[in-house]
Amino acid sequence: MNNALLHQFCGFLDTPQIWDKTVAFPYPAYNLKRLDLQELPENIHLPPTMVLGKRMERFFRFYVTHCSEERIIAHNEQIISEKRTLGELDFLLKNENTGQVSHVELVYKFYLYDPEIPAEAERWTGPNHRDNLSRKLDRLLKKQFPLLHREETRPLLDRLG
Repeated sequence: MNNALLHQFCGFLDTPQIWDKTVAFPYPAYNLKRLDLQELPENIHLPPTMVLGKRMERFFRFYVTHCSEERIIAHNEQIISEKRTLGELDFLLKNENTGQVSHVELVYKFYLYDPEIPAEAERWTGPNHRDNLSRKLDRLLKKQFPLLHREETRPLLDRLG
């Protein structure tokens, strides 16, 4: 792993969670373990122009594959019903020791604080004012995480065992 990529990977590992235990959110955050980065395999290659979200997905896949007790059983699986995409499951992981399956929605975004916005929850904005942290959390809560439990997702889950 080249030095710049190693620094980016370390930055990914050191990124604080979007919420902590004081925020009321019903789904737990995925916790990355601290690593001895001298022992990482050197087989991660990323084009320098890869966008942030895809880059973080690659780092996460690398982490799970080489540094955790889990394995990826599904990644970026689109759930389609009647030729309409209902959503996509980012990652389904299976713990090799316990057999427990986890659903991970990987969110890695930049938000800026805009004190001019009247509603506190919407002050953390993305690149445009339509995208904000409040909307993203609402989407996770009402659409992305519940997608796993929809009837249309059952064929994928059955196929995965």
